[in-house]
Amino acid sequence: KALTVGHGVAELCVIFCFATMVEGASGFGTPVALGAPMLISLGHPKFESVVVLLLSNTFATVFGAAGTPIWYGFGSLGLSREDFTQISTNAAVALV
Repeated sequence: KALTVGHGVAELCVIFCFATMVEGASGFGTPVALGAPMLISLGHPKFESVVVLLLSNTFATVFGAAGTPIWYGFGSLGLSREDFTQISTNAAVALV
């Protein structure tokens, strides 16, 4: 009951991509909530499953959730698309 036979690295890559995709779609911890039961059902230990997903989610969170506060936080100000682009660029540079 594994995604790959004897290739844990491939499973980690799939989980990392899954976590990044779900973080971009919904964010706010959803990748860990969805991915941990998936890993546990494949036979991985519970604690390690949660830790691996939290670590992989950390990398995606830095860039994935940056747009949500900007879009909804500044959405009611009537800014143009160029203003949003400039604010987003400044936020991305500040995160790096």
